Amino acid sequence: MYTREYMAGYSVTGQSSSSCTEGKPGLAKQDLAEITNAAKLKFTYVTDMNIKAFIRQKLNNDAKFQKQ
Repeated sequence: MYTREYMAGYSVTGQSSSSCTEGKPGLAKQDLAEITNAAKLKFTYVTDMNIKAFIRQKLNNDAKFQKQ
């Protein structure tokens, strides 16, 4: 399991956004693949794109939580 502190410091791709000069490091490709595969086993109707969007939202929520 990942902690909130860990997730707050990472992004899905590692690319910086246009509004931010420094991007967060991306999750390890193997970790991202394992999370995606586990989610596909549990939720067979969800696409890879949806799973990455859910992960991205979770990482963003934890980053916002850390700023408070």
